[in-house]
Amino acid sequence: MDDPLHLTPWQRLALAYVPVSVRKAQETVLAMDAIGGKICDSTSEMLLGQMRYAWWRDVMNGTSTDRRTGHPLLELIGEQPGFEQQALVPIIDAWESYIVDADGAYGGEHARDRGAALAQCFVRLGMADDSKELDNMLGCYALWDDIRMGRYDGEAAITVKQVLGKQLNPLRNWKIPRRLRILAIIREMIVRDALHDGWDKPLMRPSMAARIIRRGLTG
Repeated sequence: MDDPLHLTPWQRLALAYVPVSVRKAQETVLAMDAIGGKICDSTSEMLLGQMRYAWWRDVMNGTSTDRRTGHPLLELIGEQPGFEQQALVPIIDAWESYIVDADGAYGGEHARDRGAALAQCFVRLGMADDSKELDNMLGCYALWDDIRMGRYDGEAAITVKQVLGKQLNPLRNWKIPRRLRILAIIREMIVRDALHDGWDKPLMRPSMAARIIRRGLTG
């Protein structure tokens, strides 16, 4: 059965090791990002995609008159008193740029914007301090996710893999705060692919699950 928030099995496993105080908030951010990706990957006409992003933007800004509030993401937000929904809007905006200017993504421009939006969201929701490392790590995550999801092909795929390796290398020794332990887990997975040529291997297999658990326990 598909996850109603479109989170992957590895994300669910990683979230289990996030401190309880920020777990639901980080789940919400990942879910908004995953929903944005789902819209991007399932949209064949730009206008239809923009309409779907506009609906989410209106909901998060509190301006939508649509009463379909039963969506799992909205229920998750409702479980968090005082959650600042508007903090999610930059993620929606970043995803919309993928479908508006899909051909401009070579080299990872859209992924960098999406990473910056995710970082801005983490900071605004009080889950992280603003830093260059946070921006760069989430930019690497967005680019890695794009590659893994097949949003690049041919020469573009080769180019962005090279870009990712260069961007990731300086972050290998970044001491990630405990409340951002999920980023340590993500870094472990990206290193496996980008620096140890793991792209052709299935992402969620027993050895990777074991590494996620170890990283989740040790930070």
